[in-house]
Amino acid sequence: MYGWKEEKLIEEAIDNLAYSRVKRFYPTYICKVTGIPLENTFTYLLSLVEKGILILKWEIRCPDYDCNSIVARVDELSQYINKCIECRGCEEEIFVKKDIIFPVFEINEEYRIYIKNKKKQKNRLKAQ
Repeated sequence: MYGWKEEKLIEEAIDNLAYSRVKRFYPTYICKVTGIPLENTFTYLLSLVEKGILILKWEIRCPDYDCNSIVARVDELSQYINKCIECRGCEEEIFVKKDIIFPVFEINEEYRIYIKNKKKQKNRLKAQ
């Protein structure tokens, strides 16, 4: 599983994203910057969703490799799974299956403001 060190690395990566202009991120990005395996990263990110720090969304992507557009970004999959929707990119009808659905995380706006204020305060203390 993961321990305090892995949790801290993930939290630091999220805090850096919260301080930036990034609106959303994929779990694979956190894996890349922390070196923590995807399964462990995803599990911990889900715990941060439960704490209200992150918001889990789902992206439905067009399966056409030439298009690969994001067809929809949704909170709940039940109204889309095993149904057909049209891709605005290539205008093809696509059947929504699990293999074209990807998790994406957004940072809770309150948390983002908290992190920005915390960093500003830290910078003010350094300047003194």
